[in-house]
Formats: sequence, C-alpha cells, structure tokens
Amino acid sequence: MKRLLRKTLCQGLALAVGMAVGAVGILLAPLVLGRPHAIVHRLAVPLLLSGVEPAALHPMLPRGTELHHDRAFPEGFIRYVVYLDVEGGELPLRPSTEKFWLAPESAFPIDAASLALLVQEAALSRDDLVAVLQSGTLAPADLRLLQRCLPATGAEQGPCQ
Repeated sequence: MKRLLRKTLCQGLALAVGMAVGAVGILLAPLVLGRPHAIVHRLAVPLLLSGVEPAALHPMLPRGTELHHDRAFPEGFIRYVVYLDVEGGELPLRPSTEKFWLAPESAFPIDAASLALLVQEAALSRDDLVAVLQSGTLAPADLRLLQRCLPATGAEQGPCQ
C-alpha cells in the first residue's frame, strides 16, 4: 500500500513539474525566439492613390514605401498597412463612432494615361519614370501613346491622344 502511494505521489509530482516547465516555456518562447517577422513589400514603383481631392495633387505612395500585409479579401484585393511618423505637432484624435470605422484608400499601378499626365506636369521624378517604364506593366501600345505625349528634346509637346 505504501509502495503504491509513493509511486502515485512520484508520478503526480513528475506531472506537476512537467506542466510547470511547459507553462514557463510557453510564456518565455516569444522572448527567446523573438516576434514573428512581418510580411512586407517594398514598392519598386510608385502607386497612385484614389479618393484624394483635389485630384490635381497626384497623390502617390513613393517608390521604396514599405507596405505591411494585413489580410487578403475574396473580392480580389489585398489590404496593406503603411506606418507614418508625423512630425511637427500632434494631430487631433477622436473616438470613432461609426459602425464601420475603417475607410481604406485604394492604390493603383500607374497606367499610360496617368503616366503621361504625371510627366507633363513634372509630378514624377526621372528615377520613378524609369522604374515605371522598366516594371513591364505598360503594353507596347501604351508606350507608343506615351512617346507621342512627351516632348522631344528641344521640341514642342506632341499630341497626346
């Protein structure tokens, strides 16, 4: 009887020690292993933003911006988060009272018509223009249209149609 009681107590104590070590391991694992790496994308070409008024501002996410993956939707788009450090003062904050408080903007690759407009208005740097042209997102017909829209060296601007 004593032997059975001693064996049961030893097994119970071993189980308790094992559970304690496991709990400590679970609690310390994030500190030891570090946080999981975020899934990010660094823009190789600028993206145009929609929904900003006036549209003449040509709002863009610049080349090199890091987009942090948030989630993918069955409708066919992927949500990313962009972190901004705002300098020079604090922005006024308020609690959200809307049921659907998240109002994301949409971003699009630069198409030929937008590219022609951006180049004509000098809203795109030379490096960004080269990056867009090298990205392979424009069809040959788009490139021909763009060539007609851009001024030749020392010449007037061509017809943009």
